[in-house]
Amino acid sequence: MEWYSYVVAVILLISSIISPIITTLINNQHQIKIKKIEMYENCKKEALSNFIECAEDYLLNFNFAEQSVKYYSALNKLFIYFSDITLDSFVPFDTASKNHSDYSTASIELSKIVQFLSKQIKK
Repeated sequence: MEWYSYVVAVILLISSIISPIITTLINNQHQIKIKKIEMYENCKKEALSNFIECAEDYLLNFNFAEQSVKYYSALNKLFIYFSDITLDSFVPFDTASKNHSDYSTASIELSKIVQFLSKQIKK
């Protein structure tokens, strides 16, 4: 046997050992990135769900300070996950919710906010 056949055999041996290791490392890095994206999206959905619950509670129990604190806390959490929103988006809901006889308008405004934010989750 020639010397180059030994070289080829050694190269094949080394590549058969290293190739699965490199493939596993690359796959693990990819899985970690996918998991981070999934966790971010779940937190985004949870923040929106929490906002909806707190906004409804705020609307029904406007005079209680605890509901106001929870509502504004949930509102602030939305800014962490949704980049396209501004405080101006929430002014119609806040205005309508302060007027106790205007419950239907406040519900409609809340629906508009939720619709807008839901579209960003689907992107």
